[in-house]
Amino acid sequence: MVYNGLLKKERQSLHERIGLVMEQLFHDRLPEFYETLAYHYKQGQSILKAVDYLMKAGEKSFNRSALDESHSYFKEAYDLLCNNPERTSEDEKILIDLIISWVTHITFVAITKPDNPLQGT
Repeated sequence: MVYNGLLKKERQSLHERIGLVMEQLFHDRLPEFYETLAYHYKQGQSILKAVDYLMKAGEKSFNRSALDESHSYFKEAYDLLCNNPERTSEDEKILIDLIISWVTHITFVAITKPDNPLQGT
């Protein structure tokens, strides 16, 4: 109830601070929180941090064979980068790394699990 009463800038600031506090508190256990950190940084408008944690969440999901989940994290990271109107050359490099990693995962799925629904993606 209180959250909805906050101005957009205040909510963004709150999410940003939550992400920073989580990084500090859980610095030795960050992989457990990649998804949550990605969410808070996305809401806080720290696009590059959100993308970084989304890629890590995608990798983590892939490593535990949650292939659809992995795909959705990579897609969300891709969408964030592509929809950023203020994209820099550094962002372009991150986008290339993201695409290479994502394609590697999709290729692995297509080769090892040809009946997986990601094959048509």
